[in-house]
Amino acid sequence: MKKIILSMMVVAITATVGFAQSTSKMMSETQKSYVRYAMSHPLHDWEGTSKSVKGVIVVDNKTKEIKQTAIAIKVSTFDSHNANRDSHMMEATDAIKFPDVTFASTSFQKDQQGQETVTGKLTFHGISHSITVPIVEKTDSNGEIEVTGKFDVKMTDYKIDPPSLLGMPAKDDIKLNFDLFFK
Repeated sequence: MKKIILSMMVVAITATVGFAQSTSKMMSETQKSYVRYAMSHPLHDWEGTSKSVKGVIVVDNKTKEIKQTAIAIKVSTFDSHNANRDSHMMEATDAIKFPDVTFASTSFQKDQQGQETVTGKLTFHGISHSITVPIVEKTDSNGEIEVTGKFDVKMTDYKIDPPSLLGMPAKDDIKLNFDLFFK
């Protein structure tokens, strides 16, 4: 039994080392990366931006394709240029209890036309849902990778009641777009 377990450990470590040698890890550049949300209320529309995006991608060294990603953003870092509104959003999203929004990829796909998508688990307000997001990926001459995309989520899918103003709730949809740089 010990030999079987030891053999399995050697195989697992060898596979991990082989994977590690054929891939590179790149970290997000917080000075350039951002995630922006947009919401709508019967009386006004607004946006909030976070430039405190923490993320990592794993890139295949041969093909230069992204194989995995993980992203985390603190809800408290979104700034809509209105402290009262930001405070109200933190209250609506239970930011003290659920401080982070995270995304962990499960797959990357490219169709015959070259359109890319990433599928993964988005966790918001302590609830995870699988989402697929169309992305555009660019690599510059220095090897820096830029990934952009946009998608919508419904607050109620994450058990969040849309915030209200003057007794009128905001629309349920949050429109998100991102521009992430990795080096």
